[in-house]
Amino acid sequence: MKIGSEYETDYWRHVILEYRSDHGRIGESVIHSHQAELENLRDDLLDRIDRLESNQTGMRDDPDFDQQDLNGLPDDTAIPRPYTYRLVALMALSCGIMEKQLEILLSQDLIPDKRRDGIVQSCFENRGLYKNLEFAKAANVIDDKVYSPATDVRKTRNRLVHNPVFRLHIDSYSSHRHRIKKAVKAPNEIDQLIQNAV
Repeated sequence: MKIGSEYETDYWRHVILEYRSDHGRIGESVIHSHQAELENLRDDLLDRIDRLESNQTGMRDDPDFDQQDLNGLPDDTAIPRPYTYRLVALMALSCGIMEKQLEILLSQDLIPDKRRDGIVQSCFENRGLYKNLEFAKAANVIDDKVYSPATDVRKTRNRLVHNPVFRLHIDSYSSHRHRIKKAVKAPNEIDQLIQNAV
């Protein structure tokens, strides 16, 4: 994205993260260092999943969660809502960052410098992550190394939001860890492409 005479990758400040539950909106926050927030959420979730895996009684004995958080969970493979909120936050934040990154990357790669203003610049904005991911792949702006983890993060985010069973259970510890790591890896890889193009 060209701002004045400088290129600035400012998508770290663009995402407004909304927390939602089955009962409506919980809250909203704008995080100034999204990269740091992604890494903090990733590390926190990986620590918690390690504790869960090593604790045969599941999260029912985790001191971070009280009985109210655990009520109604069907079994010990279930994860309590506070953990779920962090997981949804990580995936939503990652998707929001990638959406902004792809707008910048497509503009850099496909629009000549002299045309990179105004209406031409905005042709990639507000199209959504899915459309810009597919377009970037079709236009060879990104390869499978970037496309695959980014698509996995987008699909995970959608399943977390729309599928309560997926949201409240861990299918396998290994798969769960990979999803968490991809949420940071995918935007970092797109960021590297942007930096290389500047």
